[in-house]
Order: sequence, then C-alpha cells, then structure tokens
Amino acid sequence: MGVFTSPEMGDRSWSVQAFAQDDYKAKPNLTINIGLRWEAAGSWTEVQNRISNFDPYLPNPASGTFGAMCYGPSTPDVPLRR
Repeated sequence: MGVFTSPEMGDRSWSVQAFAQDDYKAKPNLTINIGLRWEAAGSWTEVQNRISNFDPYLPNPASGTFGAMCYGPSTPDVPLRR
C-alpha cells in the first residue's frame, strides 16, 4: 500500500458582488419585479508564484516563434511576467 500526498497550493482570488431588487405595484393586479446585479472578479494568484499558462501569441525568447509559457504574479497588483 502506498502513501498518497496532495500538493498544497495557495490559490487566491477575490470577488465583489451587489444585488438590488424592488417590487413596483403598477395596478392592483399588476406587480413589476425588477432587479440589478453587479459582479467584479479578480484574477487568480498563487502565494508561491507557482501558477503558469501557455500563451500561443507570446513570443518564445529561445526560438523567436510564437508560443511560450507565462507565469502569474504572487500578488494581484503585479502584472504577468512574460
């Protein structure tokens, strides 16, 4: 029997959401229900900077052709390193 371990990742993301709803009684037999929703989501980060993605449009510095790995920042305020 083997020992199974799971890698620990420090994935982080944030989101802000708001919702407003109201009922308007136009007539005794007609009620209008309206609502508005707003969402904002931040990009994914990883605390040890262990996040990456393949970008097919990114120039590869080794060969000069398109297609290279880009690595994500460990904080959301830092742009992607390319």
